[in-house]
Amino acid sequence: MKVEQFLNLLPKIDFFTGVPDSKIKPFCNYLVNKYYNTNKLTIAVNEGNAVSLAAGFYLATNKYPCVFMQNSGIGNIVNPVTSLTDKSMFGIPIIYVIGWRGEPNKIDAPQHIKQGSITKDLLNLLGIYSIEVDKDTTSFELKENIDVFNDKLAQNKSVAILVKDKFFDHIDNPLIGSNSSLTREQVISKVLGISGDDIIVSTTGKTSRELFELRKQREEGHFRDFLIVGSMGHASAVSLGVAINTKKRVWMIDGDGSLLMHMGAMALIGTKDESNIIHIVINNGSHESVGNYPTIANKLDLCQIAKGFGYQKCIRITKLENLDNALAEIKNSTRSVFLEIRVRPGSRSNLGRPSFSPKDNKVMFMNYIKEKKHN
Repeated sequence: MKVEQFLNLLPKIDFFTGVPDSKIKPFCNYLVNKYYNTNKLTIAVNEGNAVSLAAGFYLATNKYPCVFMQNSGIGNIVNPVTSLTDKSMFGIPIIYVIGWRGEPNKIDAPQHIKQGSITKDLLNLLGIYSIEVDKDTTSFELKENIDVFNDKLAQNKSVAILVKDKFFDHIDNPLIGSNSSLTREQVISKVLGISGDDIIVSTTGKTSRELFELRKQREEGHFRDFLIVGSMGHASAVSLGVAINTKKRVWMIDGDGSLLMHMGAMALIGTKDESNIIHIVINNGSHESVGNYPTIANKLDLCQIAKGFGYQKCIRITKLENLDNALAEIKNSTRSVFLEIRVRPGSRSNLGRPSFSPKDNKVMFMNYIKEKKHN
């Protein structure tokens, strides 16, 4: 179905906010192409933030907002839904468009299996009436459900459309991001070249996939690395938890979208000032793994923010020739370090995924830490 046709069937929407997802890529592309840099669209830092933005819009206008996201983001909306928008509280109606990853009986990445299986139950528990759409859903079928939507919205209740594969017709990606000559894979390769036997914790998406591929090419094994394949935004806090409880140096490889999603962890890292943690943010100004949609990271001075949070050393890199010196300088730092590296979006077309399970990764990683503690 064409995105414009879909939107014309829905109750009139005057504001869109959310976190992009690959399952609804044409929908996100349409919004970015049409409304980017206008007040009709805000790409939020996390899904809970999007619900709160939508609530503010409704309070100011008495018009329906739309929140778009991947179903993994349902976890982030639980608090604002139950304590802000629910009918038992302020009764703020929101229309959700949700990409359904890990739907039952479909093969998907391991981090989506649990969330996918409980998605409908979660929405039901939250009091959000939901319908499913797929490539075979007709305009007539959708219109019948929209009539129910109108009744729910009129009662100040929220509604959701769960979107399966290939429901939306293709729309070209606007491809917004940094114009740096550096790539994320070049950066990760340089980190591997200097980190030695240190621990690496990497954020979800292509970052962990590239780390896995590079270790494989270098024939180094994967036991030093904790590859976070879900839990977007939480790699920094995981790294801190590891750093506090081991004497090994921890290289934390973060992304700009991940950093923004749960930035409060930076305050913990900065104020703890652990001498064995190096926080690297690879900033391509994009939610690349789900379709290359812009973040606000390139509009921010991340180094200045890190200093404000208490990091003792903060460096920004934009050129490959400056990276080796920066990494050598921070390798043996005795204070908390923040390193922002500006790169361009993009990855190799044949990029693979980890060949072992998350549980196997956990066992290898924990055994490595245990072994080092005894040495």
